[in-house]
Amino acid sequence: MELKVNQDNCLGCGVCVVACPINASISPEVAGGHGSKTEETIMMVENGFIKLFSPEKCDECGTCQMFCPVGDNYALCKYLFRQTSSGRFRRSCY
Repeated sequence: MELKVNQDNCLGCGVCVVACPINASISPEVAGGHGSKTEETIMMVENGFIKLFSPEKCDECGTCQMFCPVGDNYALCKYLFRQTSSGRFRRSCY
């Protein structure tokens, strides 16, 4: 599956950018809520939109989707992670 941004649902808030552990490991300032200083990250906010730079670095952890405020219509999709009744997250193809 290709990582993509559903711009119709995306608020451009950048929560996914900050939540992404890969982004934080590449550009530590991202974890603090600051803009990345490199385009080596998976994604960044640019002009109010989420822009993908290195989607191939995504390890499908689902953190971006868990923190996405859009809810069931995840803005950033590679896989949908649904919470089961036991509280665990189950991956299903998008």
